[in-house]
Amino acid sequence: MAALAGDEPVPDNEASRSAGRLANTSPGGTDMRLIYFLLLVLFLAAVTVFVLQNKDDITIEYLNRSASLPLPAVVGGAYLLGMLTGWTVVGLIKRSFQRITERQHH
Repeated sequence: MAALAGDEPVPDNEASRSAGRLANTSPGGTDMRLIYFLLLVLFLAAVTVFVLQNKDDITIEYLNRSASLPLPAVVGGAYLLGMLTGWTVVGLIKRSFQRITERQHH
């Protein structure tokens, strides 16, 4: 247990730090959650308007094949593929960075 300047000991372990995060003890934490929530609602509203205004089909051609799909489905598919590849690249970079820093410490 770590002690502060006062007489009461303060536990210094992962469980107490996690509990502090769950209790949202940081000042302004609730404000940021509200801002993130409002941004999410705004994004979902923009996506909904896009879907409702763009119901036309478009033709996608790739390697002498073509498919006719609704525009929102194509944009959504491209977004999901971008998320998947971005997640993979970030994971690869993160693992590489961890390996490099582990070698430097040993």
